[in-house]
Amino acid sequence: MGSTLNTIAHAICEYVKQLPQGTTLNVGFSGGMDSTVLLHALWYELLREPLCQLRAIYVDHGLQPLSSMWGEHCRDFCETRRIPFVSLKVDATPKPKQSPEEAARIARYHAFAMHLKTGEHLVTGHHQNDQAETFLLNVMRGSGVSGLAAMPLSKVFKQACHDRPLLHVPYKDLQSYAEYFQLTWVDDPSNNNKEFDRNFLRHHILPQLQKRWPAANPAIVRTSQLCADDLQILQEIAQQDLSNSLLQLKQLTLTKFNQLSVPRKRNLLRYWFKSLNIPTIPKKRLDTFLAQSESPKSGSQVQVSWKDWTIRVYKERIYLTPRELNAPKMQEFTFASQHPLGHTTHLLRCNMSSKGLRKPLKNEKVTLRFRKENMRVHPESRGRSQTLKKLFQEYQVEPWMRDVWPLIFYNDTLVAAPNLWITKGFIAEPGYQLSFEYE
Repeated sequence: MGSTLNTIAHAICEYVKQLPQGTTLNVGFSGGMDSTVLLHALWYELLREPLCQLRAIYVDHGLQPLSSMWGEHCRDFCETRRIPFVSLKVDATPKPKQSPEEAARIARYHAFAMHLKTGEHLVTGHHQNDQAETFLLNVMRGSGVSGLAAMPLSKVFKQACHDRPLLHVPYKDLQSYAEYFQLTWVDDPSNNNKEFDRNFLRHHILPQLQKRWPAANPAIVRTSQLCADDLQILQEIAQQDLSNSLLQLKQLTLTKFNQLSVPRKRNLLRYWFKSLNIPTIPKKRLDTFLAQSESPKSGSQVQVSWKDWTIRVYKERIYLTPRELNAPKMQEFTFASQHPLGHTTHLLRCNMSSKGLRKPLKNEKVTLRFRKENMRVHPESRGRSQTLKKLFQEYQVEPWMRDVWPLIFYNDTLVAAPNLWITKGFIAEPGYQLSFEYE
């Protein structure tokens, strides 16, 4: 029993020592055995040396009839030890095609994120068995190195951190700890539901693996650690490749991109999407894009869409754009310093310059509109009028941007296309300089 206590006490002591003094630790406290051992071990360590502040957070998913009673059990546990306690109620109703497990997890972590302040830490009781289960679940999902790295000991979580100090501790050690200190905990009946994938692994698969290979769990965890090391190397390579290829936040140069091997291309794109908080592209669609982008046909667009995003190749560049780009309706326009448009992150800026668009006359209504068929305009720099279609081509405006490019009208006269031209007869000194920014 002494070695078990030492294992957990050592893990908690080492964890607390590396934190800045005064850090607030928010324990995700479900009332189950794992989180009970974690909370008790932290409380016990901080009694000895109060380097950090401790708080327990119970999330009531409302999925079990006894959930409110579990919350009271958690409150009593904390009051007995004078641990500050917070109870949060969430709606964990699954969305279409969403499992109850996933819905509960998302609701729980959203509640944690909303409650934590900048610089605080969320601490959860995940242990070695949980890590082995996560690894095997990700194997069954066909995950790559990122999934096989499973759960990290610590990671950034919104404005805070999420830590798992018991991640390398076997489940049996937590059991022994709980029994030694005569801790009481709640049992969630859903943990015995074999319909859930994780429970199926826990009750059927892992016991068989451990029967054949007693060191199965530690071996799986070692493999996940090696995958985590490999993942870090891949991320460092992707960061270098992105730096070499990046033209703008959501644009890459095709020439540099195509100098990479196919695995490095995949690695770069996945890293790029993740850095922009964009969902991972399915492998089949990613492979389709890579095959087409290798040698795009002259004058044609390569594009592949998933979720709310589209990745395209056009004129030696790779573009990442929203899947739907819909121009807003005509709207009145005032020459403010910033005029956000109604789609994506596009922004129209305006400032006075030594030369630019003249101010409207009192009888001239200013509107912001978008392209329609057969529109013509005579830019100041041109000898004659031309169609917008022809002008957009000459100014090399990307095809998907032409219908959402803002146009400024005085009454019914098109007087300016920001970044591109001012209509003949509408330039003044000083005047408005209009610039259109988009990503």
